[in-house]
Amino acid sequence: MEVNFGAEILSDSLSTINTDEFLIKMFSSFNQAFNKYRKYKANELSVYEIPMPQAANPKLRRSLTYLVSHLSTDDYVVRFRTLYKDQPYAQIYFVTQKTSADSIYSALQKPMLLLHLRGGQIKKVKNPFKFKVAGKLITVGDVARKEN
Repeated sequence: MEVNFGAEILSDSLSTINTDEFLIKMFSSFNQAFNKYRKYKANELSVYEIPMPQAANPKLRRSLTYLVSHLSTDDYVVRFRTLYKDQPYAQIYFVTQKTSADSIYSALQKPMLLLHLRGGQIKKVKNPFKFKVAGKLITVGDVARKEN
């Protein structure tokens, strides 16, 4: 079977990118605010940042909403997002004076996730995410400066 197909050159110059740039461009990030995130000022929030290699796995990506539901059990955890720097990371925003990085890390380590369903029901599912090292605490200001 013959196919009438050809490549079209859009530019006379070709450019290359390194592997890290490619991975950053190809990474599908996730970002969800909850628990009245917008009511808090940046200086009231901290960010718990933890390596999350599984965030690059498309099969596990579907389970990120389960993890968000589980984390939202703490009324003062208000946003979850993933991003790629030198590897995939999760950033979990929380109200500094009301909860702690330790409690977030503990929630991430739970073997079962609590899913909040419509109608107020709660269901438990196995936690597919494994966090091998603890994260670090960064300020929202540090995150904003790095994004610009």
